[in-house]
Amino acid sequence: LEKLLEAPEYEGDSSYDPVMDVIHLRKALSGISADEKQLIEILCNTTMVQRNVIANIYHAFYPDTFLSKDIESKTSGYFRWTMMQLASHQALNDAKNLHRAMKGNEDGPVIDIICTRTNKELLLIKKVYKVEFQEELENAIKSRTSGHCRRFLCILMHNNIRELEAEVSSKRVAEDVEILYKAGQGKFFTNEEMFIAILACRSFSHIKEVACIYGEKHKDFIKVLESQLSGKFKKACKTVVNFAIDPIAYQARLLQQSLGTFTDDEMLVRLLVTAFNRRQMEAVKESYYAITNNQLANDISDASSGSYRKALLTLLNTNN
Repeated sequence: LEKLLEAPEYEGDSSYDPVMDVIHLRKALSGISADEKQLIEILCNTTMVQRNVIANIYHAFYPDTFLSKDIESKTSGYFRWTMMQLASHQALNDAKNLHRAMKGNEDGPVIDIICTRTNKELLLIKKVYKVEFQEELENAIKSRTSGHCRRFLCILMHNNIRELEAEVSSKRVAEDVEILYKAGQGKFFTNEEMFIAILACRSFSHIKEVACIYGEKHKDFIKVLESQLSGKFKKACKTVVNFAIDPIAYQARLLQQSLGTFTDDEMLVRLLVTAFNRRQMEAVKESYYAITNNQLANDISDASSGSYRKALLTLLNTNN
């Protein structure tokens, strides 16, 4: 697993010294309890790549332990959850979040992760999942899902063109629009297989264009999915299309969901830790305000407290 998640060479600010961060982290974790302020200062103000480098160097310096393991033993609550996610590679976080969700029969995280990761990300997640849990991810999903949703998610994991940006053929888009129309609106009984064939086997950029052209020629495509499909399969298809159309608005709506009447802290942390870079975060905050008429920072502050709140707000304002 260590070799699989080996961090790429850091190519950012040449003045950044991960070794000093490792030394400070070790000191912060050496007492009876952790120096939470120091953990926030380092882990919430570094990029994902920098944190991967820090975790690898930490283990190299202290081979009898891991950064995430030491954090787990010296912290508690959702602050612990946040710091452990920050101290782990995104692929490992995704693998653990998938396993945790399936163990608890939660479909939300499974659909979100499988439907919004690129092919490259999914390949690594599958490898990490097998090493970490001694089971193929596809087999785990097959055993915990059924019907069209199971088929859709499994095919998604084999789509080799699932990238955020890819060349789009206008001719193929037009063909797919008509295929989807005939499989849904233009048919008495919905042909779910056609929806799977297109939404699970095309790039995000292609799906975005399909949704746009479909809306111009027929009807809002999201409304079509809402009326023609059902259950978890509908949720998965809508996730793919919403993410393809506008990934920023998609993430903002998930944040709104996580900060509902009852806060879903695991979703909130997962989104803030793994989903954004700094430029995206600013756009997400704007989108969140447009959707809710609330400042994201204010809603997070109301839903959290103590060091956990400080960590989330630091991530919100400095996320890389």
